[in-house]
Amino acid sequence: MTRPIPPPILKKLLLAVGVASLLSLTFLTDPLDRVYNEQTLDQDLTDILAYQAPDSSAYRAISHYLLVTAFSDEPLGKTYRQIVALDALWEEQQQRREAAVQAREELAAREEERHYASLREIVSVNLTGREVALGDSATSITYFYTLKNRSRKPIRAVQGFVGINHGLHGYALGIDLLFDPPLAARSSRREKITFQVSSGNVPGEHEAATLEWRPEMILFEDGEKRE
Repeated sequence: MTRPIPPPILKKLLLAVGVASLLSLTFLTDPLDRVYNEQTLDQDLTDILAYQAPDSSAYRAISHYLLVTAFSDEPLGKTYRQIVALDALWEEQQQRREAAVQAREELAAREEERHYASLREIVSVNLTGREVALGDSATSITYFYTLKNRSRKPIRAVQGFVGINHGLHGYALGIDLLFDPPLAARSSRREKITFQVSSGNVPGEHEAATLEWRPEMILFEDGEKRE
């Protein structure tokens, strides 16, 4: 024996059928197959969003493509489906451009590091200690480092960049050293660099310090220059 459908459930079923019928009448064709029209764009996008729900990828693709091509020609004569395909192509090309830029940057960084490494083979720098002079409002931090001529020729001058990372603190300074007399082959020289910091921004004794040395130019006594 068939039981009658309870009125509340019957009401919901009729409502669902009505909505489905309304949608079928509203969207006899997929709104993506409409031709782009600036005058009806807002309504077209609303219809596309409703027709594709819950998937909003087409809506987002069309909005994105129209945004990135806002200052170029409008996609006249193209359907929204074609615009979605054009956006996918634009995204693919953009990813390729970004990958190419990243590859060039990585190659340049590797070349730069090889350049620094070759100069470090001539002049090395090692951190040897520090001193702190506390002040009321500012504090002086002096780092001592040893600069070594690892080559077989005396060096007249050195230019480069010294960066010190000390815990959460970082300091940087360009150096321009002229040796008189020249720094002899296979010999070392102690140098120092001083930074002024606020008294409340002094790294603790327990924090490890590291030094980064980026030589830019080395001038030998005989006039040879490496840079």
